[in-house]
Amino acid sequence: MTRDRIWTAYVAGILASAAAPALCIVAWILSTSEVRSDPTRVPMAFLFVFVVALAHSVLLGAPYAAWLRRRGWFAVLPMVMGGFVAGVVPVMLIASGASLTRDDGMALDWIVRQAKDLLLFATLGATGALAFYGAFRAVQPESAATAG
Repeated sequence: MTRDRIWTAYVAGILASAAAPALCIVAWILSTSEVRSDPTRVPMAFLFVFVVALAHSVLLGAPYAAWLRRRGWFAVLPMVMGGFVAGVVPVMLIASGASLTRDDGMALDWIVRQAKDLLLFATLGATGALAFYGAFRAVQPESAATAG
């Protein structure tokens, strides 16, 4: 396939991988909270999660997908595993701050206490990676994606 089609597949994958976690958060907000009290929460939450997920996808997801394509390993499972890691590691590094650099067991304690939140971010990352893979394959079928 042409380079234009490959770039289109990457752009579609990046946009899909940013939209999927944002839509998941919107669905969660709509199902768990009283939206009528502040209807601006839903679009603001979508926009915030979309921008954060877009940054993750551009900085971590697309290069990872390109690396998998080059290796011939571009498939659902490696993408989902990479999305799981890409969703949790940056949050873990930013949120834990200096506690990861200490040797007194604080990092492990922090990870254990935040396990539920970290699992949420990891799941959102895996959801985004699955959306990236699906959008990429919709634009660039498997037979053409492995070439070049």
